[in-house]
Amino acid sequence: MRSTPTSSFELVSPSAVYCRAAGVAPQTERTYAVDTTCAMCGTAIPAGTPCNAARGRFDASFNNKLDLVEGARAICGHCMALWSKDWLQKYSKTYACSDGVYKLASNLDQALFIAAPPRAPYVAILSSTQQQHLIWRAPVNYGREQLLLRVGDEILRIRRLLLLDRALPAWRALAAMMKEQAMAGTMPGPIDRELARFAMGRIRDDVAERAVALGLGAHVDLLNSLSLGEWWALGVVRQFDEATLAAAAPVLLATPSGRRLEAPAAA
Repeated sequence: MRSTPTSSFELVSPSAVYCRAAGVAPQTERTYAVDTTCAMCGTAIPAGTPCNAARGRFDASFNNKLDLVEGARAICGHCMALWSKDWLQKYSKTYACSDGVYKLASNLDQALFIAAPPRAPYVAILSSTQQQHLIWRAPVNYGREQLLLRVGDEILRIRRLLLLDRALPAWRALAAMMKEQAMAGTMPGPIDRELARFAMGRIRDDVAERAVALGLGAHVDLLNSLSLGEWWALGVVRQFDEATLAAAAPVLLATPSGRRLEAPAAA
């Protein structure tokens, strides 16, 4: 899927965002005499624009054939430049913006990203298995109020202000109620970082029943209305207070000049 700009930002492919963020030059080998489209990111390739042939690139081991643009005959230089082990593996938990490529692997990285997203346009990816094709399949973000992330084969949508201003306080209120009422467990509902738990996305029945009895039913209704992405994000941000996030900074991994940095061992 491709997200739609909500402001005056130039419509750009996710691969172009990453290449510019990391100072990676497009890789091309030919041109076509007619207009075509990139089979991977879907960007238009006008006649005479340097690109690459798509034919023969996608063999039996390529697992994302259903995500390719049907009938497209080319691969743009940005997608080709990122078709390497580094971008399929080393930088598979990152986000990219005009300032560079940043680490998105740890809970703290993710909480910082949610609390203070970068300037648009930006792209965020989180691999769920090794060597996934994620960048060219990821949505481009053109704003900061709704976040779009590709997590493996899922696109997560997060209404950021709803999450931080309403859902997080509601979660903490129910957690405090559970403690005061000596209820089992510490979490009002199941949360799974890997998005594998079927029950994720709803408050526990016993917690909901007690909350309603105590006049906290609105918190239950709000949390049960959240998207899967918002529940995932809730599991991240609930672990940190504002002071911790204010004292931390995103970890830069690559710059638009092409410089590569190593993440601190403790990050």
